[in-house]
Amino acid sequence: MRGRLADADSKTVHTQASFFDWNVEIEREQELREALLQLSPRCWEMVQMLFFEQPPRPYKEVAERLGLAEGSIGFIRGRCLNKLRAALEKTGFDLAIVAKARPL
Repeated sequence: MRGRLADADSKTVHTQASFFDWNVEIEREQELREALLQLSPRCWEMVQMLFFEQPPRPYKEVAERLGLAEGSIGFIRGRCLNKLRAALEKTGFDLAIVAKARPL
């Protein structure tokens, strides 16, 4: 009997931890969406094409879509990411967690 209770308690703790992790993830995704909305339309579209589409679009396609020189995409991408980083930092978004999860 004691083993069954311990198993049930273990499952309850695991379920609670999973729910907590899931809830934190949902909140982080919402913070990201809100930060993306603070970007200019050009930056928002560029970030979408380069990071949220699968596969990411080549710079040539991004340049054509946005009416930019292909050689300027990397520079503008960097500026857009800096703006996104600043917007995320204002919300308290923990960028260190992202860096640990996905090393650049």
